[in-house]
Amino acid sequence: MIIIVSMTFTPNIEPPLMLSIIVPLILLDLGLLSLYNKRLIDDIPTSKTMGAFVGHVELKGTAESENPLTSFISGTKCVLYSWSVMEKNDSTYWITLSEGGQSSTFYLKDDTGAIRIDPKNALLYTSTILNFSDDQNTNLSYDKRTSSDKPFKRYKEI
Repeated sequence: MIIIVSMTFTPNIEPPLMLSIIVPLILLDLGLLSLYNKRLIDDIPTSKTMGAFVGHVELKGTAESENPLTSFISGTKCVLYSWSVMEKNDSTYWITLSEGGQSSTFYLKDDTGAIRIDPKNALLYTSTILNFSDDQNTNLSYDKRTSSDKPFKRYKEI
């Protein structure tokens, strides 16, 4: 004689309790992933251009280009830039009015030589050259302003 017993287990867990279990596990996973990425970046030694390998590499030097770009807001000569103009909405949060950027291939030069960099798929750490808020209408080269009555804007260019 064969007896088949079918049992289903339905945990009697309330939804708030389930969320209090799942959310910390997701946050723990994201935290560990972030820690892994930080350690990966910290452990990459800085190389000279003559000793650079294919793959993850950290290089330091001066960026040079035969045809430099001109940044959109400040008019600075550069090899890549990104910009954004934001406006404060009802003193609560910022909304982006417009943003953009451009990049081109360039040479990174140090004391051992130069290497060609294509920034399209690269993770680059750059410096911010313009980041300020204004409460007047200043005469920057950003002429694509909206016709709103809220003059308080934030300008940022990297």
